[in-house]
Amino acid sequence: MSRKHRGETPAPTSQIQSSSQVHAISAEMFSGPLPHPNTLREYDAIVPGAAKMILDKFEAQTDHRREIESRVVKANIQQAYLGQVLAFILLLLLIGSGCFLIYEGRNAGGLTAITSAVGAAVIVYLKGRSAKANELEAKRATRR
Repeated sequence: MSRKHRGETPAPTSQIQSSSQVHAISAEMFSGPLPHPNTLREYDAIVPGAAKMILDKFEAQTDHRREIESRVVKANIQQAYLGQVLAFILLLLLIGSGCFLIYEGRNAGGLTAITSAVGAAVIVYLKGRSAKANELEAKRATRR
């Protein structure tokens, strides 16, 4: 027994239509300190000369940043040099004080002053050398 559904008639095969649609999605990404060149063109179309103004401002800011970085590097070098000079003067004063104490007959105090001054200088040198080696290794690791 077959049942017929009311209101449903099968469509003849010659009347079936097939349609297919193709959709394409496009995306564009741009990253950088300046706007995308198309955006610069649009700015220039709205306000003539706007792209040049943006580029000039960017160049001025870059020059300013480089100048500040240069000043910071020079100041750090001067500070490090001054620290080394003052540490050397302090080392000489401690050794000189130790020598004076030995000359005055206070051998234990003099030797203690000299030994502690030289020991402190050696420890600071070794720690600085180790810190530089660690910093160099860290830079190498980030480049990999």
